[in-house]
Amino acid sequence: MKKPLLCSSTDGVGTKIHVAIAANRHDTVGQDIVNHCVNDILVQGARPLFLLDYVATGRVKKSVILDVIKGVAKACARAAAR
Repeated sequence: MKKPLLCSSTDGVGTKIHVAIAANRHDTVGQDIVNHCVNDILVQGARPLFLLDYVATGRVKKSVILDVIKGVAKACARAAAR
């Protein structure tokens, strides 16, 4: 690389969180957010190096947070394998 640039993205899952809550399945939320961010940087010609995002919640429910993190980890591993 002659002139490398660092490209990053952060995104939100929007109303999909309502579907996750209704289905009581939160690992897909973690995968979704990683995929949003990866897609945003890929169209810039960049490659994923790290995840820059956050979890916002009004109440911490350990099992839900763990499911989200599992989804994030799964999607990050998949993105790194590309």
